[in-house]
Amino acid sequence: MEGVPLKLKMNLKKTNLFSFVFIILIFSIYLGLDYTNPFTNDFDKDWQLVDLESSNKESFDLPVRFPGKHNLKIQKRIPENLNGKYLYFFTSDQSICIYVDDELIYEYGTRPTSGIFANSTADSWHEVRLKKAYEGRMLQVFFTYPYQWHSGHIFKFYLSKPQSFLRNLVRKYWFGLVFAFFCLTSFGIIVSFSSILKERLGQITPIMFIALYALISSIWFISDNKLFIFAVPHPTALFTLSIIALMLIDMPALLYASTIKNLSYTKFVRGFAIIKLITVIVVLILELFSVINIYAYRNVVHIYMYLSTLVFFITLGIGILKSKRKDLISPVLLYLTVVLVSSIDMIIYINNQEAYSADYSSLAASVTIAFLFIVATKSLNRLMDENKKAVMHKNLASQDFMTGTKNKSAFLRDIDNLILSKELGVLTFDINELKLINDKYGHENGDNAVIFVANLLKDMFLEKGACYRSGTDEFTVIIKDCSNLDVYDLQKEFLITLNEKIADLPYPLSVAIGCAIFDPKIDHRFKDTVRRAKDKMKKNKTSQKLADEEFI
Repeated sequence: MEGVPLKLKMNLKKTNLFSFVFIILIFSIYLGLDYTNPFTNDFDKDWQLVDLESSNKESFDLPVRFPGKHNLKIQKRIPENLNGKYLYFFTSDQSICIYVDDELIYEYGTRPTSGIFANSTADSWHEVRLKKAYEGRMLQVFFTYPYQWHSGHIFKFYLSKPQSFLRNLVRKYWFGLVFAFFCLTSFGIIVSFSSILKERLGQITPIMFIALYALISSIWFISDNKLFIFAVPHPTALFTLSIIALMLIDMPALLYASTIKNLSYTKFVRGFAIIKLITVIVVLILELFSVINIYAYRNVVHIYMYLSTLVFFITLGIGILKSKRKDLISPVLLYLTVVLVSSIDMIIYINNQEAYSADYSSLAASVTIAFLFIVATKSLNRLMDENKKAVMHKNLASQDFMTGTKNKSAFLRDIDNLILSKELGVLTFDINELKLINDKYGHENGDNAVIFVANLLKDMFLEKGACYRSGTDEFTVIIKDCSNLDVYDLQKEFLITLNEKIADLPYPLSVAIGCAIFDPKIDHRFKDTVRRAKDKMKKNKTSQKLADEEFI
């Protein structure tokens, strides 16, 4: 725990650096694609609309929309020199048949399908191979629109080789996918940081809801991205997933509000969140069993999502004002900003879906990312500061004030929590005749003797283990890994160093030493190992005393 604040601080700095480098890399790739892979498409120009009722013909460029028309036929002559090019186009919910003169070469959505998520046509890319024999012939495309939402909407047609078209898709829809992975990365970062501080669950709850918001946003951005739709084999399931994500996008805000205590209308907010979650689950089950078609009712989904969120925020705002909770104003305003900006996105999307998907960087996505990093960074910094203070208090409570080593309380706690293994070692030290030094040379010199031994122990053993002042004149060193160390050599090294440094001291100083390594055959607990080390230390103390008496 002592290293947690430092690790968090370092990880946060690394995260910010990674984010900065990531942004630079994304823009570099985008610029590289923009300039090194130029893509020109003239096949979307000079199409003709064939009115099925009056046979009138109009010329127009794609994309185009003919509101209110549910059956359309457009045509254009295939150019010469196809050179292995394919026809690429995007449909949102149209059924389509393609003819070259009177020969049917492609159809989609005209035959009934079965299975999960196969209840309708949906957003999909199409790739049609044009044979050399088709050069100069008339290409005719028939559209049928089952839903009012996209009636008469025709997207661009591209005539291109596969590799060139793929590069063009990457260039056009790159940023949308980047937003998705940015939110997904944010989710991972927030969860990893929060897991370190899991003991402060109550304080990190808002951050976890932000992480959930990032996860749902990433699912939405990925499943609704045309580049990703091009790459997957089942775009209908993908688009259904995007609608479900859209229905759930405001759930983190609802769940966050339901956890707020001492707030007016809390029961209403919690009930609202439960009802909305149940609604999403029921709709999903009905879609799975093909009872309903979510795609057909996506207008209702959009309106439901917007109105329910609006009602929620109005209620929450009234509750905050009534409860005078100023601490909740900032997060609620941030959530509300995301919702309002999403409304702008939706209006732009409705007016021009092609331009939105290709050239428009989502405002809501931008606000989401800024929201995630600002709030998460602020909250994590606050938690780190609080955690740092807690660690400082803990260290002070575990530290011997005079010597800077750990104290006896820390020693007794730590030996109970050690994981026992044959690599565990312990050395015990006792300052000989400390009372004599206090009486004869003064208590100041007595304290200096204790500090002198403590500093020597820290210099020699702090990198190898933990140092404790386990008594008035006793110290203990615990080494967790003695696999590459010999405690007896360490004992001798300490005595040699001590004898070299005591020559200039104004008082005599000697230390008795004992050591032992955990042996599971004779030690039931690590306390037994410590006891064996102390027994050896006492024998060493007795030996030194007898030697001094013989010398006298």
